[in-house]
Amino acid sequence: MKIARIPLQPHSRFHFGMMKLDHDLALSDSSFFAHSDTLFSGLVNSYSKLSGAGQTLIDYFEREEIKVSSLLYYITDKTEQPTYVHFVPKPLFLEASSDKQKDGQHKKRNRIKFVSLGVVEKGFQADHWLEEDQFSILQDTFVITQEEKTALGLSPEEVKKISVAQKVFSPKSPQRAHSHNASIYYQTDLQIGDQSKVNVGWYCAYEAEGEAETAFKNALNVLAYTGIGGEVYNTGRTIPEKPDFTSLNFTPITSPRAWMNIALLNPQNVEEFQQVSFYQTVFRGGRMGTNDPDGKANVVSMIAEGALVTSNDVSGRLVELGLDEQDRIIYRNGKTLLIPIPYDV
Repeated sequence: MKIARIPLQPHSRFHFGMMKLDHDLALSDSSFFAHSDTLFSGLVNSYSKLSGAGQTLIDYFEREEIKVSSLLYYITDKTEQPTYVHFVPKPLFLEASSDKQKDGQHKKRNRIKFVSLGVVEKGFQADHWLEEDQFSILQDTFVITQEEKTALGLSPEEVKKISVAQKVFSPKSPQRAHSHNASIYYQTDLQIGDQSKVNVGWYCAYEAEGEAETAFKNALNVLAYTGIGGEVYNTGRTIPEKPDFTSLNFTPITSPRAWMNIALLNPQNVEEFQQVSFYQTVFRGGRMGTNDPDGKANVVSMIAEGALVTSNDVSGRLVELGLDEQDRIIYRNGKTLLIPIPYDV
């Protein structure tokens, strides 16, 4: 599995807007990571700045010569030959199949939202996550295997102190002086943690070859240094090192009979949709100042990361939302990326 890793500075902040019914609430919350459509938009804009040919990158995505996951978390120790632990969203079917009567701890398991690839490879074993001799839980949100904890050199006490990322809330003075009801509002940012034992970064899995891969790498290098997400100029986000393009050996212990999306998905037809189960949807899109009659781009429903997919032929589509001020088509990336998971359908 090809991946690109972006190291992050401790305490750096990001804002990934979420769909709100009221435009004045646009900054009130932030996604916990950058979804694949946000990454896609950032890559296209970065490639346009670099070459003036943003449409070229869009065409690569349309033809599926480039596919990317969402921008997910990894942690690594601080040794000269570091160990990396990569996380993916927890599959939704694990919550649906959780036995509430087993030990009364199902709420603690449900609070976990990300699992390491090591956990996936072991077949999830969600009923054992709270057993410290087999798994460790970081920040009540991330679960890693005992082997990964040992490789990172973490003691049980250090595990409890790790904060990968957290949301922070800041009061802001109103900027729109013309607003008759201007008042203090709150902005939510995502702040990367700081700890002595591990570093935190983002990674995305991707599929690309040849000229398409070169274009992707060039775009991501520019994006890493210029920033991603809203409020770019108001939050610190300088990266300590250039992105690292590498690959992972990822092999679930049992033969996969299902897949999970690690990127947003907008099925291109009914047949694709029928291959998806145990899913949640999120609204994406919407934008002021376009040439739409109502002055807004359309909103589209996407299948969130972590759904159970029964065929690796599911690919999704790019969705047209409207036109921008220069009469260019606004796209949301609903082309997904799947990984195999040990689940018998």
